[in-house]
Amino acid sequence: DQGGGIGEIRLYHNDKLVGTDTRGITVTADTAVRKQRTLPFHIRLVQGENNLRALAISTARIEGKSVELRMTFNGPQKQAVLHLIAVGINQYQNSALNLNFAQPDAAGILKFFSASSPSLFRTVKITELFNNGATKTELLTKLQSLKGTAPEDVVIVYLAGHGESVGADWYFLPHDVVYPERPEEIRLKGISSQEIKDLVMQIGAKKVLLLMDACKSGFALQAFSARGVDERQALAQLARANGVHIVAASTKDQFASEVQELGHGVFTYTLLEGLQGQADGSPKDGIVTVRELLAFVEARLPELSLKFKTERQYPVAESRGMDFPIAAIK
Repeated sequence: DQGGGIGEIRLYHNDKLVGTDTRGITVTADTAVRKQRTLPFHIRLVQGENNLRALAISTARIEGKSVELRMTFNGPQKQAVLHLIAVGINQYQNSALNLNFAQPDAAGILKFFSASSPSLFRTVKITELFNNGATKTELLTKLQSLKGTAPEDVVIVYLAGHGESVGADWYFLPHDVVYPERPEEIRLKGISSQEIKDLVMQIGAKKVLLLMDACKSGFALQAFSARGVDERQALAQLARANGVHIVAASTKDQFASEVQELGHGVFTYTLLEGLQGQADGSPKDGIVTVRELLAFVEARLPELSLKFKTERQYPVAESRGMDFPIAAIK
């Protein structure tokens, strides 16, 4: 500490944030030269290259110069496991909230990754939460279970259902939300963007993709930055700070569209187009990476939504972690 205090220390492993319990650090005069503090971090290395980057932030939120350490781990080769949590809510406890394509959208994502190429993943572990199974308690429990995933694994979290904002916060609405017009009900039974943020940060895997197909889902990202920052800037800050990849179906003022002719919401239809090969970039190599997928969705979704609706739907996407393969074209 050179006078500005230490508000937080961040340690990144291959661009994914690890060790999130370092806020409010007290520093004492350990030497006659300067006040300092040593903090331990426990890291599970991945096969091959491991890049560790440490960054200190002052109490005024000014970032110091980062320090990096690179090391190679020559352990046994481990093929990644894909962990997929897919949530789709067509039928709410209050039937007035029912949707047409949230469950088919989630089922479409599940079907695609269930048949994923064995060349990419050793196995695919699937968790599906549909309709009355998609309660707040159940969803939070499943997200918490991802904390123990291995660093070389891939995690995809897909949320399809209603989303609503209360003040400066966004909430995903589980099955048991009955009165969405009541802010107190949403705060009690909804899953806030802050809760999603905290759970995503605790995931052990270094390759994480969060997909949100819900109304006003871009608004969720304001929870990850200072108030007053628009959702695109907030999303960039979240992805950069935590080393994850995120795409939300719509901005904070838009509604996610369902299209009868497509049999899906337009966002998920676009995702599936990309995963099935249209996102394979140039030069085409038969592999779709997460960055290729997000770039495809950003370019394709406004065009497709305008074709079937009266206005363009713009996704909110940001990719700041490591790029990685997500689909193999058969």
